[in-house]
Amino acid sequence: MPLITWISSYQPQNVILYPTGPDTGTTEAVEEGISPSYFPTAAHSSAATLEATPGVAWSRLFTLLPQGTLTVLSIYVEFEWRARFVAGAGGGTTSSSKVQVSSDGGTTWVDTTDNFNTTAATLTNRIRAATGQWVTSVTGQDSRFGVRLVHWQNGTGADRSEAQIRTNSYIRLTYVKS
Repeated sequence: MPLITWISSYQPQNVILYPTGPDTGTTEAVEEGISPSYFPTAAHSSAATLEATPGVAWSRLFTLLPQGTLTVLSIYVEFEWRARFVAGAGGGTTSSSKVQVSSDGGTTWVDTTDNFNTTAATLTNRIRAATGQWVTSVTGQDSRFGVRLVHWQNGTGADRSEAQIRTNSYIRLTYVKS
């Protein structure tokens, strides 16, 4: 039986990104791995925002090390966040939040999660894990790949939405150098 050798012109690479790491890094591990903290410490609040212009609770752009264009094969995301609706003097009824990614430095954003809608006045936990592609390529050695948590209240007036992301959220980006 002849030996068949498979030769690839590219080698898939993985990078794991912990989005809040640069914001919450410490000199020693203090969490027990059971209930990681949330970032920011106080939930980001946004009054009278509409879905067309969601408030940004948290955002991070990453500089990937390989230089040039990186073709994205897949992205695995695992995000945990919490949000709440804070009724005020407006006509709002719910708070919505979701996580998005960008491959162009934050000019455009693509949803990686569905909208989490809540009417709760207390911060309500949400977790989403999924594999997808969402973006096809990103430029390495440039702060082009981004992730953000956005939120808004549905309605008008002085009602508010609040949201924060959990520090154990992460992204695994699988790519090849083009």
